Order: sequence, then C-alpha cells, then structure tokens
Amino acid sequence: MTRKTWTAGYNAETGEIVAASSGCGYCAEGNVINALGGDVNRVVLTRALYWDREEEIWDEMPICDKCQVFLTPDDVEPGPWYYHPGPWDNG
Repeated sequence: MTRKTWTAGYNAETGEIVAASSGCGYCAEGNVINALGGDVNRVVLTRALYWDREEEIWDEMPICDKCQVFLTPDDVEPGPWYYHPGPWDNG
C-alpha cells in the first residue's frame, strides 16, 4: 500500500521554506527539492510523515531506496529512518 507522505525543507542559500506531499511520480522529498529549485545540495529536509488511519497518529515514513540514491543522511534532519537494505547501508 502506498501512503501519502508529507515533508518540508529549506534552501540553505535563500532561506526559502517549502512543505510538500508525495505525488505526481515523486516522493515528498523530491517534490520539496523540486519546489526549492531542484538542487539537492542546497536543501535540508525534515523527516517525512504519514497519517496512520488505524492508529490515528502521524508516523515517520522511512526514506525509500530510490531517494537514498540522490540523498545522503546529511540532507535530512538528524537520525532519519530509512528502508533496509538500501544505498545508505553501504555508506
């Protein structure tokens, strides 16, 4: 089951802040990066969240293996969860 996720980020050079959801073929992380100009090297992301309908709580969505290809753990606020196995396991 694919879950709609939300995250936010800021452009470290301009200070611009954006929040975005997953959709249109991108994870929430990719949509934030695109909204902030498309340069992942200038963007710092928050951890992604999704609404768990069964528990009725917000929960963290791990960084998927596709996003691990173009993101590093330093691109996300400290201690992000991520899917294993994935590219971050090799770093």
